[in-house]
Amino acid sequence: MEVRSKGGREMRYVASPTSVPSAKRALTALGIDDAHPLFEFIVNFDGLREAPPDHAGGFFPLTEFAVVERARRRKTSVLASIDADELQGWRDAVVVYEDWNGDALLVSPKGPIGWAKHDEGCVAPCGRSFRDFFRTNFR
Repeated sequence: MEVRSKGGREMRYVASPTSVPSAKRALTALGIDDAHPLFEFIVNFDGLREAPPDHAGGFFPLTEFAVVERARRRKTSVLASIDADELQGWRDAVVVYEDWNGDALLVSPKGPIGWAKHDEGCVAPCGRSFRDFFRTNFR
């Protein structure tokens, strides 16, 4: 679904809804169970973006989720510029968001959330839950 302003500019984009069974299958394959806060987020907001894909940064749709190791191999991955040693503790984390300045949000199946900073070549821990992440980064 695209929502446009009167001037024709795309204001936000939401992918087709994800069913609970589909979300459960996909996240379980990534080591994330349905008690993890990411599960509820995906069921309700899968693919939320500011604009259609390839026009702006945004959350990846569930079908494109990948753990850090696999995501680094994407042609357009911002993680390729971060040293593998820096990403070692985040290997099993899922890349759920990338913005166009090169940063990425990493969510570990065990809970920790990290902000991969492309320009600094590092991952900054941002809390042990989405609540911590939002409390710390969005006041």
